[in-house]
Amino acid sequence: MKIAAAYDKNSGLINNDFETAGHFKIYEIENGEISYSEILSTMKGDIDMVVGMLCMFEVDAVFCNNIKETTMENLSSEGIHFYKGQSGNPDSAVNSFLDGKPLL
Repeated sequence: MKIAAAYDKNSGLINNDFETAGHFKIYEIENGEISYSEILSTMKGDIDMVVGMLCMFEVDAVFCNNIKETTMENLSSEGIHFYKGQSGNPDSAVNSFLDGKPLL
């Protein structure tokens, strides 16, 4: 499984808006744990390119805070689940998700 978090590289936190995220932190999950992560740069505002990149990296789920309806539709049409309303440290959010804790 792969999870991507819209990422603010300056603060190290989940970016406030999916559409303005210049980076995504990609997590590879194996045996219920984070086995690898990397930070990828994107073209801010080019949603089709971002969704294409997430598909290319075979991302299954996206964590973000705010996200537009059209972006949610684009992700859903590609089979990518999204968890909106996420904020704070992306590592903590992913680990909480893996531990089965409800996401706020």
